[in-house]
Amino acid sequence: MSDKFKSTLLAQNNDPLEIQKADLDLLKKINEVQINVESLYRPEGITLTTFQPLTSVAASGANVTYTLPFAVGERKAYIPQAYLKTAGNAGTLTITTGSGTPLVIPLSASTDTITSGDALIPVYIAPDGSVVAESWSISGSNTNGSYVKYGDGTMEQWGSQGGSIGSSTSPSSAIIYAGTLPVSYVGSASVSINATENNAIGGARYEVYSAYSTGTIWRCAIANNYSSTLGLLINWMTIGRWK
Repeated sequence: MSDKFKSTLLAQNNDPLEIQKADLDLLKKINEVQINVESLYRPEGITLTTFQPLTSVAASGANVTYTLPFAVGERKAYIPQAYLKTAGNAGTLTITTGSGTPLVIPLSASTDTITSGDALIPVYIAPDGSVVAESWSISGSNTNGSYVKYGDGTMEQWGSQGGSIGSSTSPSSAIIYAGTLPVSYVGSASVSINATENNAIGGARYEVYSAYSTGTIWRCAIANNYSSTLGLLINWMTIGRWK
């Protein structure tokens, strides 16, 4: 039995502070081991080669392909913020070695604002030529709301819409509200919608019915269980896939 494990067992018979100290000491040792193991794969002082697959803004709707020379190992893909969107409609950037599974990165429409900054994506070139990336995401927004696209193909979008709503005390008299999503999903999406009295504290009681998304819009029906017209703020969030 190691001295460190013995000390942890002995600490269990002492006060809580001693237990915490022993646990922290043990965690430090575990972290040291993890760091030493990682150094076997990436020795200290060795930096990853960085490549830039885009050197200008892609054309509207372009699906750009960048061929990476095949060599097993790690790299970093650097894409300036300005090149993460096209000159018009949305497109894609495909990074490939010519074999295996490529890496596909979304390029936003020119009307979007990229909010996540420059992209620096660590990738690994596998023996079969596949370009495998670590976890990454790209965030953006436009007049319809905000979004974040993840490397695994998941996309989340959210936003709000203000206005007013008249008295509609039952589902049958509820008022329909809808909006266009910032980015279209591949297929349908899950949606969550709530409504408040413009974030004010008051006597309104809103009921939200039949919330759904077609993949390009969000839509719901809202009833105002109050006797007069009131301010309304709709908050919506959707989740689905961008690829």
